[in-house]
Amino acid sequence: MFLGIMEDFYWFIGLFEGEGYIGLAKDNCVNIIISGSDKDVMERVSKLLDKNYIEIQPKGKDTYKLQYRVSVTGKKARYICEKIKPYMSKRRQQKITEVLTKNNPRGKLFEGLPFMCTV
Repeated sequence: MFLGIMEDFYWFIGLFEGEGYIGLAKDNCVNIIISGSDKDVMERVSKLLDKNYIEIQPKGKDTYKLQYRVSVTGKKARYICEKIKPYMSKRRQQKITEVLTKNNPRGKLFEGLPFMCTV
């Protein structure tokens, strides 16, 4: 389980700090995305988050590298944000707070969701 193995947890935090996106999806659900050009790294993220990755061929020059992306939306994304927030940079912490507040104006943290849920 991702949050049960500290080495994976800290590895993910470092990667997410540099390569992650936090925002709201069209339906106002929390959305996190991690993208990169290293397939082995994105395969590891995919396995840790129990989500498939997609391949994206950037438009433009033929020399642009193939990109890989893992996206998590909804309660699972909210749960991940709540767990990683204390370890993120101040800027990322502020962004997480902003997104979680917009998603839930009352500011209540979501509790009790097992990490590997398929919500």
